[in-house]
Amino acid sequence: MDTARRAQISDTIPGSQRPAIDSDVAKTPKGFWTPKTAFALCTALVLLACLFLLSRYNFLLFHGFAEIFSIVVAWSVFILVWNSRHMMSNDALLFLGISFLFVGLIDLVHTFAYKGMGIISSDRGANPATQLWISARYMEGVSLLIFPLFLTRTLRYYRTIALYAGVTAILFGAIFYWGIFPVCYVEGTGLTPFKKISEYVICLILAGALGVLYHHRHAFGMRLFRLMAASIGLTICGELAFTFYISVYGISNVIGHYFKILSFFCIYAALIRSSLKDPYTRYSGDTLLIFLFRSRFLRFELSAQKEFHCSNKRINA
Repeated sequence: MDTARRAQISDTIPGSQRPAIDSDVAKTPKGFWTPKTAFALCTALVLLACLFLLSRYNFLLFHGFAEIFSIVVAWSVFILVWNSRHMMSNDALLFLGISFLFVGLIDLVHTFAYKGMGIISSDRGANPATQLWISARYMEGVSLLIFPLFLTRTLRYYRTIALYAGVTAILFGAIFYWGIFPVCYVEGTGLTPFKKISEYVICLILAGALGVLYHHRHAFGMRLFRLMAASIGLTICGELAFTFYISVYGISNVIGHYFKILSFFCIYAALIRSSLKDPYTRYSGDTLLIFLFRSRFLRFELSAQKEFHCSNKRINA
């Protein structure tokens, strides 16, 4: 395909005239502190203050809000990338979406099993919910660590779903049926050494995930990279907050869930909000749908070039 024809096709694709990925930094407005930013920040502070008051009035209700928000975001990411999988030139975000489907499922059971809910294993205290928390964070951390590898590898997504389903079923069985999952919380004493060490190990895994993400940052675009990096950093802070509480209703638990809310809000902003609000707006940042759409067009163009050259070889022969 000659250069003029390629330029003609590119002009018909929304966002295809966009400059290199990193150039969106140059398009960022100079004035960060705008009335819209100030309003958003004030709203966020008011919501966080209301959540804190709610946690003091009814911790279970606060905990439910925090967990349900993260679950909705996690499952929304899965729905978005699963229905966009045929437009992807790589499978990194698809792998992340599949992992979030099962992380959200474990978090949902964690919410139901929380001490005081009276829905699942109410006679076993806070230990099952804490075990489920550790299970979900290990799964999330390992998934964030390896998902950039699928930028250059093919994902067998049905096999991946089966693998995650199997691991999740084994975790549920180890916690609720066989009772072989290590104890994470003892009533009256607090966290066990296994739980504390696990939180530090998870932090190391997340730090490794941050390093891998930084190494592949140009493949995602700077806006997507910054929000995902912020999400991982906030998750690390949250895990550290969960290393020293004694009461499952304590202030460190509230702080840890604050970090989780902010972490999943960054994921929401990176993968969902931008794609729904301005999916084809030029220079609006590296939205997920622009990334997928342009990747799909690039694959089509490369295929057309290959077919064109093969046709020329047959004619010349």
